[in-house]
Amino acid sequence: MAIDKDFVIKQGLEVNENLIFADPDTGNVGIGTTEANKKLVVIGKQEISETLLVGAGATVASLNVVGVV
Repeated sequence: MAIDKDFVIKQGLEVNENLIFADPDTGNVGIGTTEANKKLVVIGKQEISETLLVGAGATVASLNVVGVV
């Protein structure tokens, strides 16, 4: 389903329980959580199919790489 109109979040957003959460006061967004204490918090497995750019650095607890590094 695509949304082809602009929409505004004024009072926060919560989609289903722990699916998507947005706090307009802090600007934080959570995926898989409603406890977004950083700009973006993602709980669960992620897949990135193109480029991932990390600006300031990254802390990695576990990394599985397939292909060329």
